[in-house]
Amino acid sequence: MAALKSVLTSWEKRLTAVHTECGALEPVLRETAWAQGEVDAGVKSALAQFSAPAGEGR
Repeated sequence: MAALKSVLTSWEKRLTAVHTECGALEPVLRETAWAQGEVDAGVKSALAQFSAPAGEGR
């Protein structure tokens, strides 16, 4: 039983560490997602000038 308690304690510490790290990364990941969305919108806008007229697709 003592061995199981040791394993449980070890996993609880690991999960707490992962939870803490994910919490610290959240703002950075949200900012990155927002910035990527802005880049995607800019690329879409820039490529729109090269779009084929309707009905002339491949």
